[in-house]
Amino acid sequence: MLTHSDQIESFGRYFKALGPMMQHLRISCTKYDCSGEIRATACKEMSLAHNPCLRTITFEDLCMAPNPNILFDCAWIIGMLSRITSPFIKMVTLVIYADHLQQISSLNLPALAAFLSGGSGLPAMQSTTLSFGVLGDIDRTVAIAAITESLHDMSKQNRLAFGGHSFKEREWSDDKDIC
Repeated sequence: MLTHSDQIESFGRYFKALGPMMQHLRISCTKYDCSGEIRATACKEMSLAHNPCLRTITFEDLCMAPNPNILFDCAWIIGMLSRITSPFIKMVTLVIYADHLQQISSLNLPALAAFLSGGSGLPAMQSTTLSFGVLGDIDRTVAIAAITESLHDMSKQNRLAFGGHSFKEREWSDDKDIC
């Protein structure tokens, strides 16, 4: 968990040292990052280019803005995803905390969907599944309906998945994905 921007350089060196051994990554930093400083620094300083076997990446502790007129800044997530070079990436997961539908509406999902559907330059991203874990007091059915409506094309392509508090990423057993 990233709690201070001065940790980012150390994590970056660690990711580089792991190299092709790193297949799954969970990033949790927004809970302690009210100003966005950690997210911005992580986006600039952390490279996943040395992790060519990365299969899943999870962004945890994404607390939605209470004001529906403010879009949740997912630019840092897109920035992190743009640094992935792995042809094996299969799933991007967002674990969000929301209490009201307006908070779900504040997500800038079209930007993320555009990136995953061809704006990334990495062909593997075009088949990546976007998974959501929805936590908080919001009615899960309402949240799922709102997200699905916003990501209609990804849903039609079966590239959208949902889980609960203890959800797990799907197991990918396609033999050609062995790194």
